[in-house]
Amino acid sequence: MVVRFVIINVQASIKQTAQAWRLIKALLICMVARLVETKFQAWVEQFLVWTLLICMVAVLPAILHNISVAVYLCIRGHLICSMVRLAAIR
Repeated sequence: MVVRFVIINVQASIKQTAQAWRLIKALLICMVARLVETKFQAWVEQFLVWTLLICMVAVLPAILHNISVAVYLCIRGHLICSMVRLAAIR
């Protein structure tokens, strides 16, 4: 019974230690992020802006192609519906 109690306490201690290390890591990450934000804020902002622009330029042709395909399909569907309506009227 005593051995089981000791094992349970050791397991609980290990879990608490793991939680403490996770908390310490999170705090360190926050501190480093805050340091980077204050020291290199302008550089980080420019990096993010350029990254966003590059992504937009890379993705824009695909977006425009998809929009043009969607518009084409809508127009085609509308024309087909109009033809079916006209055929039904005659």
